[in-house]
Amino acid sequence: MSDFKDLIKVSCAICIKNNAVFLAKRSKGKHLAGFWEFPGGKVELGEDPKDALIREIKEELETDIEVLRYFDTSIYNYGNKSIELISFICVIDSKSIRLNDHDKVGWFEKTELYNIKVAPADIPFLKKINFN
Repeated sequence: MSDFKDLIKVSCAICIKNNAVFLAKRSKGKHLAGFWEFPGGKVELGEDPKDALIREIKEELETDIEVLRYFDTSIYNYGNKSIELISFICVIDSKSIRLNDHDKVGWFEKTELYNIKVAPADIPFLKKINFN
């Protein structure tokens, strides 16, 4: 197990609409290529996690996001790196997305989540989401 003192801080957006969650599929050539994740990205040194999330969504999906509130944090060791994934409940403008860093995006109902590969650090959030 690696030392968690060098955690990479990452913010992600949990968007829920009509009992479905919004996920993005990691592109080929990336770490965890082909896995689905809550979109977001790395928090820069001194940057507020909410501001990082808004910036990352703009860079990766070319759309706007409204951060409503903090949801939860997940710490996960991938072996070669450890991340602290900070999640926020958000509202995303999913109609005007342009993919710059992912292969696909989509809305998934709870039953559909069993049929896709979700990034391990994101799974604890899925277990805590109230789909009703």
